[in-house]
Amino acid sequence: MPLRALTALTLLILTASLAACAETQPAEPSPVASPSASSPLFASEDEATQAADALIKEYWAATNTVFKAGGQGVEILEPLVTERRMASELVGVEIFQRGEFTQVGDYSVDGTRFQQMFEANDAVHLIAETCVDYSGVKAFNAKGEEAVRKNKAPRFHHQVTIHVTMSSGNRVMRLDDSEPRPESTC
Repeated sequence: MPLRALTALTLLILTASLAACAETQPAEPSPVASPSASSPLFASEDEATQAADALIKEYWAATNTVFKAGGQGVEILEPLVTERRMASELVGVEIFQRGEFTQVGDYSVDGTRFQQMFEANDAVHLIAETCVDYSGVKAFNAKGEEAVRKNKAPRFHHQVTIHVTMSSGNRVMRLDDSEPRPESTC
């Protein structure tokens, strides 16, 4: 058999083998409701900011409820926060309960601003900044002693991280972090 024919036959066999392999390989599973550029979770930064603001306000309202009840009812935070954040909330509630504190007054939030949004670990991370007002909040223990806050600024910024995913065609947002920035008053 001439060398040219052998080379052609070898290429034909390799091509057929590759085609057969391609046909027998299982298809890769499609991603589970992962956000993408072709299906944005928000129509604009303004929409993302409004959604973040609504979640942040709902979170702080729930936090007010829990701490006004002396740390009871913390489960109302579960649909609003990630598992990681919930673990942190439980630690804070335990400390509050151990000191037998009860909150008087409410935290309030305003001025939420968009910072950035990026995709990682099957979720979109929406970063926003908001102003938390501490001025109307005090905490007292069972003896009537007031807890003293380390930072006396009445209002300062928090950088908030929200995880956004899609589930059954619905956008699901959960607060993952609310990092206080006491040096940045608002």
